[in-house]
Amino acid sequence: MQGALELLGIPYTGSGVLASALGMDKWRTKMVWQAANLPVPDYALLDKDTDWKAVAHQLGLPLFVKPANEGQAWESAR
Repeated sequence: MQGALELLGIPYTGSGVLASALGMDKWRTKMVWQAANLPVPDYALLDKDTDWKAVAHQLGLPLFVKPANEGQAWESAR
């Protein structure tokens, strides 16, 4: 949305294009935080071939499974 508004020259409030795109991608956000030496909980990137039992063993239970790039958790929960 921010990209479209900027292309159209329409002012807006809130985060810019880069911050919004980064905030939509949980894995890349974690990479930025780790590069800044901020604490990041253990995590795993999952795909269709993921061994769910191995992930549960590695991370421990309970755990959360969230889409990697669908924005904030509250948006995904709607």
